[in-house]
Amino acid sequence: MQNLIKFVFIVLFHSVSFVFAQAQISTQIEKEEKELAEIRNQLKATRAEVRELKGKEVSLLENLEEIEKELELTHRMVSLLKGKEERLTSEVNLLEYELSLATERMGRREKIMEKRLREIYKHGSLHDFEILLIARSFTDFARRYKYLKLIATADRLLYEEIKSERERIQTQKQDLERKLQALSEVRSEKEREEENIQQEKKEKDKLLVRIRSERAEKEKMVKELEQAAKKLQRLIEELERQRKEALAKKGLPPPRKGTHYFEIHQGSLPWPLEGRVISFFGKKQHQKYGTAIMNNGIDLEAPPQTKVCAIGSAKVVYADRFLGYGKMVLLDHNGGFYTLYSQLGEIFVYPGDEIRMEQPIGSLGGAFYETSLQGEGVYLHFEIRQNGKPVDPLKWLRRR
Repeated sequence: MQNLIKFVFIVLFHSVSFVFAQAQISTQIEKEEKELAEIRNQLKATRAEVRELKGKEVSLLENLEEIEKELELTHRMVSLLKGKEERLTSEVNLLEYELSLATERMGRREKIMEKRLREIYKHGSLHDFEILLIARSFTDFARRYKYLKLIATADRLLYEEIKSERERIQTQKQDLERKLQALSEVRSEKEREEENIQQEKKEKDKLLVRIRSERAEKEKMVKELEQAAKKLQRLIEELERQRKEALAKKGLPPPRKGTHYFEIHQGSLPWPLEGRVISFFGKKQHQKYGTAIMNNGIDLEAPPQTKVCAIGSAKVVYADRFLGYGKMVLLDHNGGFYTLYSQLGEIFVYPGDEIRMEQPIGSLGGAFYETSLQGEGVYLHFEIRQNGKPVDPLKWLRRR
């Protein structure tokens, strides 16, 4: 009895586990499909904006920003489509395997059925009756009747199994055809988007060549980069004004100089990531545009998808694209200190979030990613602002 209960429990456990696993897979597929639909809509809108910009006299930075946004979305689209292609390929392979097993099973049953039909045909319709007539006793008659009944039941079950197997195979074939059609559509869409990536890169390279080679365009880019830096400066000044105003309303005095943890730990603050400094604070030659600009921070080179961490506890005051800086996170550490992390590939936080020290707030872009302000390649642009003014981060971060 205990063994029977144990067996039933195991069967139920595996059944529940299977249903739960199927539900998880369905939820994941729904999530992927929703994300694909969202990216398709975003791409449609972005591509419409890019087409519209081509017919207008717009800023070079705006033009580059839209092309890079389109490139990033297309790469995300291709990545999702590759995942869907892999999943559909696995499903197709599994269905084909199950179909071959079902066909093999049905073949074996059909051979048995053929043998039984030949025997029935060979002995004729009165064969069963003759078997009963030659019984030597009532007990023998009952036993023969029982066996004939079992054979008839087995024949009927065999027939029902073959019928059911045929229906199952037909359903699997239809399911396989649908999956193959879906797989074909996904592959075609992926190939189209991969072609779009190449075209978008050509458009971007063409614009960059124009900026580097034409003096007028180079001068225009310098002005636009300066305007982007000024716009960022105004944003930080406004945040600082609001912070001081809030303190005044509460009747709180400004923090005394030297009491902020940035000041207490100056020279030993954690780095936002482990990477090589490729551009220092101060005047620099712009790698991408060939222009002289002011670098208000440092640039750190690191592998694609490297996590970027907050160098101190703070509140997120900005987390979005910012013209000239790509994807950017701005943190308010209170007491007039702000840190800026730009040219991100992905942002993990939202405005209003409270962040702890060394918490990941984003990651660098993929291998395809090219930044729009500080040069080419995959790296982080990082700044520290004190009372709204940029300071050299190397004086605040721990020495290596």
